Amino acid sequence: STGGFYLQLAGARTMEVLYKNGLAPLPKSENNSAMVRRQKERYQWPLTGAVLLLLVEMFWPRGRKPRGGTAKSTLALLCLLIFPTHADTLKQAKENYNRGEYALAQRDYEEILKLNPGDSKLHYNAGTAAYKTGKYNEAAKHFRSSLRTSDLEIQNSAFYNLGNTHYRLGSQMQRPEDQIPAWEEAARYFKAASQLNAEDDSAKRNLNFVRDKIEEAKRKLEQLSDELPLDGVTRFKNQEDKKFALRIFPPKRELIPDRPYWRMFTLDHYVHGVAKVSESLQARAKSTRIPLPEYGGREPIEEILPGQWRFRFEPLFSEFLPINGPFANAQVEDNSWKYNPVVLQAKLKSVPTQAVNYTVIDPTDSLRLAPSPLDDPLRPEKENDFTVEREEIYPFTTLALNLKNTEISKLFSALRDFTEDKQLPLETFNEACIRWLHERHKYTRQTRIPEDKENDPVVRWMMSEEPGHCEYFAYSYVLLARSAGFPARIVCGFAGGEWDDKTQSWTNEQTDAHAWAEVFDGKQWLRVDPTPPEDGQGEGEEPQQNQNNGQGQNPDQQDGEGNPKNPQNQQGENPNGEEPDEDRDEGELPEELLETLRQAQQLLDALKTDEKPLGSLEAKEGRLGRRIQRNKKDW
Repeated sequence: STGGFYLQLAGARTMEVLYKNGLAPLPKSENNSAMVRRQKERYQWPLTGAVLLLLVEMFWPRGRKPRGGTAKSTLALLCLLIFPTHADTLKQAKENYNRGEYALAQRDYEEILKLNPGDSKLHYNAGTAAYKTGKYNEAAKHFRSSLRTSDLEIQNSAFYNLGNTHYRLGSQMQRPEDQIPAWEEAARYFKAASQLNAEDDSAKRNLNFVRDKIEEAKRKLEQLSDELPLDGVTRFKNQEDKKFALRIFPPKRELIPDRPYWRMFTLDHYVHGVAKVSESLQARAKSTRIPLPEYGGREPIEEILPGQWRFRFEPLFSEFLPINGPFANAQVEDNSWKYNPVVLQAKLKSVPTQAVNYTVIDPTDSLRLAPSPLDDPLRPEKENDFTVEREEIYPFTTLALNLKNTEISKLFSALRDFTEDKQLPLETFNEACIRWLHERHKYTRQTRIPEDKENDPVVRWMMSEEPGHCEYFAYSYVLLARSAGFPARIVCGFAGGEWDDKTQSWTNEQTDAHAWAEVFDGKQWLRVDPTPPEDGQGEGEEPQQNQNNGQGQNPDQQDGEGNPKNPQNQQGENPNGEEPDEDRDEGELPEELLETLRQAQQLLDALKTDEKPLGSLEAKEGRLGRRIQRNKKDW
């Protein structure tokens, strides 16, 4: 309630974490009020005085010849004290940097740091030199060390340059799943810089730019989303570079069934090989924040599985959280989630870039689900009017086929094959439908149906004898069930898995991703898994039957080429202990006026070229970098 946080002292990164998470977000006045000015120790002066007195004593005539050897040594010592040894190295470092010899400048600054390891300005300068040579890991190390200062200007610049550095580190990586964590770190540093200095427009622009790059990278990943193409699950599970996706820590091992299903999201609308959440359901089933009514506001049908179930969902898989089924309560670690009580699904704000830990309390299984109030029109006692105008309104979307007349005729022909043109009860229908699918199709992850943009791919596959993956079986079952008058929908999540004795948890790999179906029997939604096992495997995506029913642009083009802040603008003490004058490319004008002039010039240049005023995704230097080069549009 006080806004404080606990921080364990654990080495050199402690101060960095303190500044980034604690001090940087505070208003500038709060930081200033806590600053204490400490004078640097100038031990050379009293020591020099003592040596001078020693010389006087040694050369004072006392009736004997002075000790020449001792005098020479003392004079040499005095020269060393008066002229510090690192003065030439500091000057050389500045000259090397200005000549573009950044590797030499970095070496010189690091030599001086051996004598002054706590000098934040020297660390900052070494970081800018390392950045210019492309040594981003070394640059990040120096920039983090430069945060250990009470100088807010250095802190702001260091946070900004840390953002640039981590963006560059991410840009060097090829895979989106590697880029995203580095860019998330860059975004945190840009945010810290903008919070430390509310007028830092460059940090704000870069923060927005990096966030856009993160979203762009996420779109390149194979994820489980609520708009699922026919091969969406299979592409996701066929990625070989990811391993564990989900861990469940149940109160007791015995509470997990032999083949559990972890439900993520429900799709009621189908058209041409794509299942998704209909606009009607999105509009009518508003997601709700906690606190929630227990079990989605209706009585649970399945037995309650008592206790706290802890889940750990790995990053970059989906914004939907896998759960058993309806629950009494749930907690997500950062509370940034919403729950849709109509279709019983939990959703984060976006696809997480870090593992998500959450707890579900007293859940039930999803083998049978009580209907929501929105499902009432599907009950037999209700008078339904399934007109064309209502097909796009939930729950009537669970009966809509969205097929051409010729394709609907093929579905009815398939129904006659296994129903013998009879109106079967749901349990018998499920048995006959699944048997018909299994007789015609085997399971494979490598389905190859010739592309045909005019005709529905699921109907074409159903009429063939080609093998298929879980989406083909689930989508086919849903279309056949709807053709027979049974409301049905697609469900996606994880199925199967195995117990890990070492961690005492149930584990699911990415290959356990699965699609199945839910069908409404007039009273409840029932889980139906029509997918057969893979050939040659004793286990696989076995059909589970209910006991009651039988069933950017290139970053170098985007961000321009600004330069790191010149070491002469942020540097260590010179030999006489005075702060160096700033190196001004534009003359000896006040820095505030220079900044205003630079910004005005940038805006004028931008208006001339129809480009953004500043390409700021580089370390700060204080002068204008090359402008952004936009790609020409190919009309």
